[in-house]
Amino acid sequence: MATGIASKQGAQERALSQKMVGVWKGTVSKELGAYEQTIEFLDDGTARIEVMGREAAATFSLDASCT
Repeated sequence: MATGIASKQGAQERALSQKMVGVWKGTVSKELGAYEQTIEFLDDGTARIEVMGREAAATFSLDASCT
């Protein structure tokens, strides 16, 4: 039974990750400096983040049990 639950959750997390893929752009609040940021989520669980002209690599994971 637990294997079925884990398998279902894994499928849900993959589906959620696919919804995240793409470029997200925004401006942080005025209180935090009102600077622009860009995050590109890739389908392999990595991301590229650009803030104030600097770029960094990142990894991410999602918890589908919270949706």
